[in-house]
Amino acid sequence: MKIALAALGLLTSLGLATAQTSSSQALGYNIYTYPAGASTSINCFPLYPNPIFVGTVTGVTSNELTVAGATFASGSLSTAASPYFVVLTSSPQAGRSMRITANSFLSGSSSNVLTVDTGDNTTLTTPLNLSGYAVVPNEATVQIFPAYTLNTLFGTTPTTLQFINGGATATAADSVAIYNATARKFDEYFFNTTLNIWNRVGGGTVNAGNTIIYPESAPRITRKLPNSPTSRVEGLAGMVPVAAPLLKMPGNATVYSGFRLPVPVLLSWTTTAPISLQGWTSGSSFAQAPAISVLSANSLSGLGYFLNSATTSWYTSSGAPAYSISVVGPEINPTAGVIYVNRVTGSTFPFIKFSGLPYPIY
Repeated sequence: MKIALAALGLLTSLGLATAQTSSSQALGYNIYTYPAGASTSINCFPLYPNPIFVGTVTGVTSNELTVAGATFASGSLSTAASPYFVVLTSSPQAGRSMRITANSFLSGSSSNVLTVDTGDNTTLTTPLNLSGYAVVPNEATVQIFPAYTLNTLFGTTPTTLQFINGGATATAADSVAIYNATARKFDEYFFNTTLNIWNRVGGGTVNAGNTIIYPESAPRITRKLPNSPTSRVEGLAGMVPVAAPLLKMPGNATVYSGFRLPVPVLLSWTTTAPISLQGWTSGSSFAQAPAISVLSANSLSGLGYFLNSATTSWYTSSGAPAYSISVVGPEINPTAGVIYVNRVTGSTFPFIKFSGLPYPIY
């Protein structure tokens, strides 16, 4: 799969509702081109949908954000048909995107109270007011943006489908599989061209078109038909924070994920590199240590790495030295996905650290 990032303009040109404007994000698009023939790949969609609001947080609880200047009607940001996310663009939790599960309009102060999923689509909860990591009122800023769903990202009719082809049955159609972190398995979907709706494989004829594609998720796309589609996804390159949650890993679990970065970036263990993992657990071997597999485009395979506890260096899955701690590591393909395997019993919360922009600001 080939990918191209092109610029269309700046955030301030979008005409969004705002209590505080920002011009530090590039508006652009990714072009995805698949080869002809059958293929299966783990894909990521690193560009954010255009936000509908930019503003400042004035109040915080463990799972609520009060946002000044947000005049959305109560409940309008949390319907099944039109789900929304809020992303923190500053604060110690900058870069964290959370689904809005409820919203209440406070007419007296022209504010909205946003109740959010602090489990981040997992069973592991991280409060907004966590000690040492708390969102600070009147300092933190946010953006509200619509969620990607099967309908909005992949299409709602046979003629508007992108990335995949529909079919009368799951056997005949291409499929999109979304990793279920709670059940630790993929849920597979296809576009039913007889009913003109999305169905979950094994889920009958229930319309699944509003199924959410979470910001850090990495859907598995299986193509069966021989055509070579080209698709375009527009959006915003995410604001690069000082530090942001990378992922939540339950004990002895596998997580399919991706970075929210629109261009290839080199991964490193150094603190001065553009992108590095913090708080990652080392081990003596690939079979024993928490591991990272950096996937190739149009593939379910990739190169596996672990942090060797004896040498504090990157090693490959075969046990060969790969990258020194003082040198940048493997290149992360922005659309191909990453697999993380936590081989320890307890849950871990690694972080991603950005020390500079890995792509230009237009």
